[in-house]
Amino acid sequence: MRPDGTGVRQLTVNTWDYGPAWSPDGTRIAFASSRDGDDPGIYTMLPGGTDVRQLTLNDTWEFLPAWFPDGTRIAFQSDRDGDSEIYTMRPDGTDVRRLTVNDWVDGAPAWSPDGTRIAFSGRDYEIYTMRSDGTDVRQLTANDAGNVGPQVNVFPVWSPDGTRIAFTSDRDGDWEIYTMRSDGTDVRQLTANSWTDTRPAWSP
Repeated sequence: MRPDGTGVRQLTVNTWDYGPAWSPDGTRIAFASSRDGDDPGIYTMLPGGTDVRQLTLNDTWEFLPAWFPDGTRIAFQSDRDGDSEIYTMRPDGTDVRRLTVNDWVDGAPAWSPDGTRIAFSGRDYEIYTMRSDGTDVRQLTANDAGNVGPQVNVFPVWSPDGTRIAFTSDRDGDWEIYTMRSDGTDVRQLTANSWTDTRPAWSP
């Protein structure tokens, strides 16, 4: 739709299409879909909804695609190894690389603007960053989350200049939007209400 909410266009007609992400040059949209009858996989399409291409071919959950800043790779979340890990691949689905290896849920990857690091939600539902090759993992939040319950931190997204990360957390008892510096300091709460506030996005 247009920025003012008008001109709404339906691009897909399926049971489950989720998590659209524009390519940096605006020529394609990556998304997850269960249109093949199995668990969701990663697809891309033109902005008008045509030329749909399936990038992953696994009977597992694969979703939340995120484009590398220059559009040469896509990071995504997959449980193809039995638990949720982060992978990257080329925009045509080739050269798949696994970045995380552990028994926890790693997901919701987000590239830094310079492409050197990836923020993600990992062990104990905390926010981490790592290099684009999966090394140098750093934990940014520490709220004693555990596997379930309060103080869960998810859906990180970098500011355009790479200095801050916005994210969703229920540390105050319900889902709110926060930001912090890229090293995890200077946490600021942006929303405060009884509703679910989630999936933040930065303006350019």
